[in-house]
Amino acid sequence: MGEPNPPVSLEVKCEEGVVMVYVWLDDTADQVKIYSDGTTGTIDYGTPIKTIASTGGKKLNLVSGTLSLVSDGVYTFGARAWKGASEEKNTDVIAIAELYVSTPTAVTDLVIDVVK
Repeated sequence: MGEPNPPVSLEVKCEEGVVMVYVWLDDTADQVKIYSDGTTGTIDYGTPIKTIASTGGKKLNLVSGTLSLVSDGVYTFGARAWKGASEEKNTDVIAIAELYVSTPTAVTDLVIDVVK
């Protein structure tokens, strides 16, 4: 079994407080693994943060899922296609997203100065 083609595209965005990932794959892949830099600037391709199965059946397939991130920041994500135990090794399919995922701190004291 040969190595699959790299994903066609990768998009990551925050929708109503949920971090979503969207990947377009061709029919040579049966899953995609998402990798992150954890805001360090270097993607860790050794440990995927998400694996998403492809529904397949078409020449081009959209797969999506949610990501669990623990801190705000600028993240760089990478996506690699898999077929069985074979992973392609691209470093070009990336998405950079500034994400705000933490809960805002509650206001405990508020002082208002009125200036006339």
